[in-house]
Amino acid sequence: MTWTYRQEYRRCGKSSCTRCRDGRGHGPYWYGYTRDGTGKLHSHYFGKQDPRSEAPPPVLVTENSSARGPLPLHAWLFGGFRLEIGTRRIPDASWTRSSARRLAALLLLQSSPLSREEVCEQLWPEHDPDHGRTLLAKALSSLRSTLFPPSCRSTVSGGSGIEARTERLALAVNPDDWVDTREMGVARDPRILSTAELRSLVGLSSGELLPEYPFDEWAVRARDTFRMRRLCVLAELALRLRAEGRDLEALAYLRTILECDPANEAAAVNLMHIHAARGERAAALCVYETLRMRLATELGVAPAAETDALAEKIRHAPSCEDIAQSLDDSAVGLRRTLSALRERGSRPGTSGLVPLLARQTEVLARSGRTTEALSAVTASRLSLSDAAGPAVEARLLLSEAVVHSVQGNVAALGRVSDRADRKARQAGEDTLRGIALRLRAQAAQQGGQLQDALGLALESAAVLESEGLSTEALRSRRIAALCLSYLAKHADAEHLYRASLDLCSDPEQRGYILCGIGASLRAQGRLETAETHLRESEDLAVRMNDRFLLLSIRYHLAALWVDRATLSRREKDEQEARARLDASVALALTCESHFMALYAAVDLASALYEWGDRQPAKTALELAHDIHEMVPGHRPSAAWLSVVDAEAALTDGDPGTAARLILDNLALVKTAAPGALPYAYRIAALASPSQDAADDYWAVALNAARASAQPIERIRCERMMGRH
Repeated sequence: MTWTYRQEYRRCGKSSCTRCRDGRGHGPYWYGYTRDGTGKLHSHYFGKQDPRSEAPPPVLVTENSSARGPLPLHAWLFGGFRLEIGTRRIPDASWTRSSARRLAALLLLQSSPLSREEVCEQLWPEHDPDHGRTLLAKALSSLRSTLFPPSCRSTVSGGSGIEARTERLALAVNPDDWVDTREMGVARDPRILSTAELRSLVGLSSGELLPEYPFDEWAVRARDTFRMRRLCVLAELALRLRAEGRDLEALAYLRTILECDPANEAAAVNLMHIHAARGERAAALCVYETLRMRLATELGVAPAAETDALAEKIRHAPSCEDIAQSLDDSAVGLRRTLSALRERGSRPGTSGLVPLLARQTEVLARSGRTTEALSAVTASRLSLSDAAGPAVEARLLLSEAVVHSVQGNVAALGRVSDRADRKARQAGEDTLRGIALRLRAQAAQQGGQLQDALGLALESAAVLESEGLSTEALRSRRIAALCLSYLAKHADAEHLYRASLDLCSDPEQRGYILCGIGASLRAQGRLETAETHLRESEDLAVRMNDRFLLLSIRYHLAALWVDRATLSRREKDEQEARARLDASVALALTCESHFMALYAAVDLASALYEWGDRQPAKTALELAHDIHEMVPGHRPSAAWLSVVDAEAALTDGDPGTAARLILDNLALVKTAAPGALPYAYRIAALASPSQDAADDYWAVALNAARASAQPIERIRCERMMGRH
């Protein structure tokens, strides 16, 4: 079929229209002309854009033709209304009438045709039937011209177009057409679906249904219906994952349910069970208290007696150390069973063993027993070497990577997280892949590849969000915010942390996010507000017995006291800061968190040199070098350490060595620790042999402090510049 195109002007016929009276009329507009098999001429309006630059028009089909005219229709209603014909998306500007778009959305929501009376009643309930039919006729005409040429109507109304005599209306009724809400139709009974199908439906329905129509009753009713279906899918998926021992994934889906329906007692009870099994007593009780308050305020009822009994049982649950010992005993028993099965030539199953072994590793790491945790997960992988598929291997590799992350073993973290990522891809497990991407981001961040780390963290958040795991996605955004802090973009980091806090109800997540906000505020010189956030985070860490979070908070509080001492110049504040940094180093070494111990030792040495305590500063610097040998690949701390080395050389009366250390490591500082640049340029200025060179370095140091929004470092520069 051949089309002929030309531009034409049109006159509206209004006597007051100056375009028609004084000019050529409205336009020019593009029109297309063609003839069908009978020789009848057909025209089509294309608008102001040249149709030859777009996809070719659909094949023209007459009512008597058996050929299928229009290309397949694809429609998305979750997350905003989108429509495609073939591969061509219908742009928003093409909808000349908003009523045509509303009509399309209404018809796409239906699983069966609607009568004209039903359509009018839902779209225009405020109008009488005659006026409603007039509005419907205009909407139908606009819908035809937006989607198809005039005679290409086989996807509208019974497969043969919308005609004046047609009394029932439908859209997207051909076998090749696809609508996301109709995929959710199978969710009426999620028990018959596979786990993969349930995951797909969770991802498909993650956005709000038709947010363009927040107050239309037909859209509100549809949102409520599909919301309930989504909750049923999430509940079924969480139950299956729990049965398979995949508590971490189940936990994320249960949190999603409670974010949508805070009074959902069944989801809350399941979440309490998981937290209790993980030794997170405070988190489990927090879920119970939130449920109790929601039920009282929204429904005026109390939790079931069974739920109260569960909460009471959790209150008297064993500590993390007791659980770790129990898991030790259970894992030993299971390994013995595994060995016995091998001796009899049986192939052991992994469904019960893998979650226990992974859980054992996690509890040991959270208790600060990282060496035992690493030994446990290594033994687990060896025990399951002949029984594990890629998904099992990925889970155990992720457990091992978490331990390396806590220890600060950058090379091992990068190597193991890469292997976990490959195994997760091989198994087709997007959830595991998202977690592996996050650990790869941590490895890149600790290796000083900050831009790469930021990209991996955001990719991880996107993958986990698409899986409906909003809580896990928040963890990945925390890593992204941390990368922004390392890049000295502290305001951006604070903004991302606060955006995450608004989406977070889990106490563990809130603790880490509040700590991140406090650290960002401290770097910006807002010390009082920073301390408030860090104290709130500290309360949560103590309640949850999370030693690693507590370590991070104590370190940032110590750094805050260093800044406070810089501003006040009081010996009392200096002594407080020194005591806190000493305690942070000790706690980090006890928890076997080497990179945190290294940061605390570096900060302690730097502060002591600033205060003129040379001998204690040398001792702290030697300790920092000893710790650095345990984490040789941690480039950000290596960058900071090189600057403190330069300050030590300068203090010892060797400005040449100080200048050389700064110049040799400047590239490392710029890429791995941009926040240390003002400090580095300050030492370079003090070590410069000439006043002109020193002035240049002072100017660069001040600019770097301003660019990274570090006012306290700027104050240090100004003070020392005044002295020299």
